[in-house]
Amino acid sequence: MSAIGPADHRRFCEIDGWDNPDGTNHDKWEKRLPDRRLLRTTISRNKREYGQALKAGVLRQLEVDEATFWEVLDAGRPARRPTPEAAVGPAPLAGWAVQALIRHSLTEAEIRGLTAEEVEALANYSFTLPEAMTREAVRAELFAERDRRRQQ
Repeated sequence: MSAIGPADHRRFCEIDGWDNPDGTNHDKWEKRLPDRRLLRTTISRNKREYGQALKAGVLRQLEVDEATFWEVLDAGRPARRPTPEAAVGPAPLAGWAVQALIRHSLTEAEIRGLTAEEVEALANYSFTLPEAMTREAVRAELFAERDRRRQQ
């Protein structure tokens, strides 16, 4: 592979569909990826080729390896970046809602058996219950509310 310079860097950004958001010659470029991440890079105003450390940093910013970088320049087509795999597993639970249910004597295992929507709904429901209720009564009422919601 050969050395990368500012002209190569700029040409890569143009081919790969990067934007110069402020429309100036400050050479700050951005690209929004399909997974909603925003990549940013700054092209050196220097005319010299990049050293090894700067070249490595530029490739990290562009999220490509050197072979892909040169492939984009040679073919004139945008880089193919692997799309991150979708998160596997249940939706994360809201911490405030989990804490509210734990305060009302639900166990972690019981909370894990609920969907994220149920956790938040039951936590919100728990705030409407009278403070004079015992923990056991609140716990029973929360499970009754869960069952009512599941039957709907």
